Amino acid sequence: IPLAFEGAAMLAVFATVTITCLSNLAVALYILNAGTFLAPRDTFGMIISLINLLAFFIAAAYWYAYRDSAESQVPAAPLKKWFTAVSAATRKIPARHFQHEEYFAPFDWLRADTIALIALVGAAAVLRSWHLGHPAEIVFDEVHFVGQARHYIHGEPFLDPHPPIAKLLIAAGILMFGDHSWSWRLGNALLGTAMVAVTYLLGRRMFRSRLAAALAAGLIACDGFFIVDSRIGCIDIVYLTLAAIAYLLLFRFVDTPDLIRRRRLLLLVGMVLGLCLGSKLYVPGITFLLVSAFLLFTIWRAAETVDELAGYSSRTKAWPMRFRWTAGAALIIGSVSGMFYLASFLPHYALGWWGGIADLLHYYKDVMWYENSVARATHPYASPWWSWPLMLRPVAYWQNFPEHGNVALIWGGGNPLTWWAVVPAMIITGVRTMERPNLALIFMVTGFLAYYLIWIPIGRILFLYHYLPSLYIGYLALAAILADMWHGKAETWESFTLLLSMMVVVIIGVGHIASEYRLVAEPAQTAVGLLLAAVLLILYMLLIIRHARADRFVFAAFLSLAVALFIYYLPIWLGTPISRTGYYARMWLQGPGLLNWI
Repeated sequence: IPLAFEGAAMLAVFATVTITCLSNLAVALYILNAGTFLAPRDTFGMIISLINLLAFFIAAAYWYAYRDSAESQVPAAPLKKWFTAVSAATRKIPARHFQHEEYFAPFDWLRADTIALIALVGAAAVLRSWHLGHPAEIVFDEVHFVGQARHYIHGEPFLDPHPPIAKLLIAAGILMFGDHSWSWRLGNALLGTAMVAVTYLLGRRMFRSRLAAALAAGLIACDGFFIVDSRIGCIDIVYLTLAAIAYLLLFRFVDTPDLIRRRRLLLLVGMVLGLCLGSKLYVPGITFLLVSAFLLFTIWRAAETVDELAGYSSRTKAWPMRFRWTAGAALIIGSVSGMFYLASFLPHYALGWWGGIADLLHYYKDVMWYENSVARATHPYASPWWSWPLMLRPVAYWQNFPEHGNVALIWGGGNPLTWWAVVPAMIITGVRTMERPNLALIFMVTGFLAYYLIWIPIGRILFLYHYLPSLYIGYLALAAILADMWHGKAETWESFTLLLSMMVVVIIGVGHIASEYRLVAEPAQTAVGLLLAAVLLILYMLLIIRHARADRFVFAAFLSLAVALFIYYLPIWLGTPISRTGYYARMWLQGPGLLNWI
């Protein structure tokens, strides 16, 4: 596809390959529908196949001849100007001139990066694998997805609106290690651990800060919902991890001045986006549009520099360059992701369930029927989209409540402090974007809103886990703000906003925590929370008055409280038995209807 934009000859070759491929598909579809096979030496089919092969070899020969055209003296007319200019740019021009103005010189990898990455991944691996087989029974939607994985293994057709990738991952664990609770969860545990590593690398690329990268990875590693979804055989962690990889490739692309490496990255982006699309319905479509749009914008901007280096000074001549680069990249991403998405359905053909393209179209028809059939369904853990940032209605994935003694549950909720802090973090990020926009800020605001607002028009029942893509981006924003506080780059109103989120948590939570250990009598619990919140505010104001580093105080207090709440809530994320009093102490919201933490 990229060669099609290098000249008229290659465009003709591309058109020939396309037409002959479509002709072959049309003949195959006719045979499948009619049940009549053509003769083994059918003249028409042989001619079409020969033309297809000839066009393919011409394209391959063209690519082979000019694959190093940046160094060649005899490339095709447009390639000579473009590749020579790009080669000069990569050798003589600093990377920041070839990219957006907000991207800088290379950010060197230090021993501190290695230590931080190993520590974060190690902690994430322990949290996601410790007693992975507990409980040794089906948990929540595992009844669907583990059951469907077994259908794949036994070759039994079934209907599910979600594409196959995540369920094939569950099936792979069962095939390799047997049908055990830990084996059907193993793939998700590995991907959930990998997400932490990807987040660290992504944070380095986006913020040029090791502290921000470590904070972002730490927030993902220690958030309850990401832990829970990595420890059960459901499908959300699969597309979330693939989306994070796509973000990393996007910012690596932006950071890469070399044209050949950028083309390879486009192929990788297409592959990852295709796998992401093949993992879940709806949400990966937003990932595809988000990453593709920012990639194409980056390419459009980069063409301006190449135009100048190649001698194109007129704006009227810049349009063809931008159009060719952008259109070529769009075709690469679209075609490669489409191929990998369609390849995810190959087991349906291999198992004999599907026999042609018509079956794929029938699948989409079944998806529409299924979505309409559940449009009016209800569920006790369902929650509307507007309630998710407030975490009003978490999901109880599994509960064990005997008549007497300790209780156990797997609670689909996050750390109250970090979860609620995402709202002020995104407000701060939005203001920063308007005042001093850069690609990372625009990406976070756009991504958060795109993942969140998609659910407004959808009428079916929704759950808190649908908020996870927005939450992931919110944690990136929160990590960047916290790092700026430590480095003294945050404004006073920004640190005060996060202080307010801490005060809310202290006011609500201290009384509940104290009730478990009977530290304070029940009537005085709220008063104690208010008193501690007032102490935080007074200390902050004193530091402001004395011109001290109040932002570092907020940073230290925020992390300390976040770690304390992580330790406190960890048992109900892992399903560890706790006392009944401890269970109710952790359920901070126990109101009627929606306002209920279960």
